[in-house]
Amino acid sequence: MALTERIPSGWEFHNESSGTGVEYEYRNVADARVDTYFDLAKGKSKTFEVNLHATYQGKFYLPMVSVEAMYDPTIYAREKGMWVQVLGQNDEG
Repeated sequence: MALTERIPSGWEFHNESSGTGVEYEYRNVADARVDTYFDLAKGKSKTFEVNLHATYQGKFYLPMVSVEAMYDPTIYAREKGMWVQVLGQNDEG
């Protein structure tokens, strides 16, 4: 499986983490995305975590997350993106 997570501009990856005990075959961390490749047995699930740091306050669009089987284009999933508000430490949301 190939999992692609993109991050908004103004954010950066912070202390890479895959979650507790979650194994993957390969992970590529770039400036604005992380690609994680892993095996997944039928009927099973895995949860991967990516720690992010927002470098600026403001409203940002968090792009969709996608996962797909590398050799079978009929197996895929998408989680739609969403707008997020980054506040300062003393701001209330």
